[in-house]
Amino acid sequence: MSDRIDKAKLKAYIAEELENVAGLKKQLTDADIEKLELEFTKTEIHQTLLEMENFAQLQKKYRSVKLTLTNWIRLKRRKEQVAKENAMKRHGFNGGLMTHTEALTWLEKKGMSYSQLTDKFELVKEGNDKNYWRLKG
Repeated sequence: MSDRIDKAKLKAYIAEELENVAGLKKQLTDADIEKLELEFTKTEIHQTLLEMENFAQLQKKYRSVKLTLTNWIRLKRRKEQVAKENAMKRHGFNGGLMTHTEALTWLEKKGMSYSQLTDKFELVKEGNDKNYWRLKG
């Protein structure tokens, strides 16, 4: 797989470019990097490392690069999911699943054409043989 993280380059990048992150007591091991890339994207890892670098009290509050990365990415994902769910609730859609009519109403409120239904939503078949729509992404 060509989209794997180059462990040596990542470690060198942290050591040379991210002074604050490099100052944490427990640095990334090859095994840590392998575990991180199983759960997170390269982009998530890179962006979070930059956020960590920019956090002035990083070395006072945290000790481990891997644990901090993991916790910060998971927290960010949870916040994004809650924001998405709250936005859906504000538009009257609970649980992320919508009936066909609700999905069309959502498109209409956004000023979109009904033909964009499959561009914006994925079809979800429930166990009760009913079809629902869920926003993509």
